[in-house]
Amino acid sequence: MMTIAAPSATVAGDADRAAGGAITDHTQMALFTAEALLGNGDPVDELRNAYLRWQQTPGGALPSGSGLLAVLELHSPTAPGSTCLSALWATREGARGTTKDPVGR
Repeated sequence: MMTIAAPSATVAGDADRAAGGAITDHTQMALFTAEALLGNGDPVDELRNAYLRWQQTPGGALPSGSGLLAVLELHSPTAPGSTCLSALWATREGARGTTKDPVGR
């Protein structure tokens, strides 16, 4: 069982970005990537599932879950790019991209 401590930084905001230490969408995706790579399953499936879990974090109520989904500080509004979001929505709807035919372009 993996244990993840809550980050001590603040959630992303203009003042936080200027001062450093903000939790941004890049921070969140890096953490969810690490969590996926520590998983026991197929790395591609682990990454896909991790990014779909990450998609639940920007704003809103804290969903039930374990691992990074249970870290309240990661549930903050961020501004991920539209390519990233469109690929995640396509994946959620069943699309499976490849290096030759990616989703979300």
